[in-house]
Amino acid sequence: MPHVSRFSVSSIRAFLACLLASASLAQAHPHVWVAYTASVRMSGTSIVALDERWRFTEGFPVQLVGVGQMPAQGLLDAALTKRFHDEAFVSLAHASYFTHLFVDGRAQVFGAPTGFQVSVEDGKITYAFRLPLAAPVDVRGKSVELGVWDPSYYVDYEMDSGEAVSLGAGAPGACSIRSFVDKAHPIFNGFVLPHASAIAC
Repeated sequence: MPHVSRFSVSSIRAFLACLLASASLAQAHPHVWVAYTASVRMSGTSIVALDERWRFTEGFPVQLVGVGQMPAQGLLDAALTKRFHDEAFVSLAHASYFTHLFVDGRAQVFGAPTGFQVSVEDGKITYAFRLPLAAPVDVRGKSVELGVWDPSYYVDYEMDSGEAVSLGAGAPGACSIRSFVDKAHPIFNGFVLPHASAIAC
């Protein structure tokens, strides 16, 4: 009987593990792609809400809300907007609308979104809404991180531009924001590192 070295067995096991991981990644790749922007609304050095905009670049099924025909461009009417809200948006409440705000490492709680709008821009579905915090949080001198991601990686959220997250008009001049790759909150079992923004005041 041929001898199989311990090194060979280890190599085979490592190879099989890589194959399994690759298969899992292939099966769970994103099915929906969203390019987002967010404007941080502040009162002094307290964050009070986020104005978010999601542009579905690929994979958003209009059939999800049973809409047979969409306008070519512009805002949807009230009836269509309500259908999107009730059938394809409000269910995201359990996931905090995939929005993550950490202050000194503590996840912040959001209230119900307001001002929900749906439009068609260059053939792409776009959501716009305001996401208020359950209570304003003073971020002066604290470590603050903001990001939008789906932990399951079913939806791939990417910043719509290099500095897609910005400070609103009410933010003090001393506050600043920068984007970074978040190594502290890996998603999809650690295979993907989301992009996030650090806010300093």
